[in-house]
Amino acid sequence: MIQPLNEQRKTPINQFLSLFITKILLLITLNLLFILTCIPLFTIPASITSMQKVIQRVISPSDHPANMKVYFSTFKANFIQSSLFGIPIMILMMGIVYGVYFYYLNSDSILLLVFSIFCILLFLILYTVSMIAYQMLPSVELSMKALIKNSFILTFSYPKTSLFGAIISLIIVGTGVWFFPYSTPLLLLIVFSFSSFVSTFIIYPLIQKHIIKRSL
Repeated sequence: MIQPLNEQRKTPINQFLSLFITKILLLITLNLLFILTCIPLFTIPASITSMQKVIQRVISPSDHPANMKVYFSTFKANFIQSSLFGIPIMILMMGIVYGVYFYYLNSDSILLLVFSIFCILLFLILYTVSMIAYQMLPSVELSMKALIKNSFILTFSYPKTSLFGAIISLIIVGTGVWFFPYSTPLLLLIVFSFSSFVSTFIIYPLIQKHIIKRSL
């Protein structure tokens, strides 16, 4: 049976492309603002949280607009909690990346190669958990314990969706960083906001269904 044309246009791919095309200028502005607010380094967690909030407004439009005022208000409101969560996670993930590099360079034995693979898997899990947590931080009021707990629950309860969103996000950012400095224009204009846009489009519906609606 052939679907009506207006229903065909509501497929996730068409919705994704439509949102991306219509909001491309907002994503570029958001990417530039994100980079500027990340310059002190310790503000990276708050910057990620703020970017997620704006993109959530884009993906789930409501009476509240998606603009830069939302970015700054979210940055201020969530600075402490996002920092308490994000800074330790960042340090831990950097340590894991170093572990991957160290074990790979010294992988003369199978055991060290196994350690390297284990570190890669651990990094992917932590990246996924943190990505979900950053999407929950500006969306619902949770204690730190509940935030971390729900992030792990969603990661392991819906591994296909959560890991898919995390891997796509990593590929986008990783490709931009790998080809630096040739990718500098893309890094400045779109890479970070596009990565967040893609991961939020994939994962945020899970958070809406299983966390936000249950907390109302």
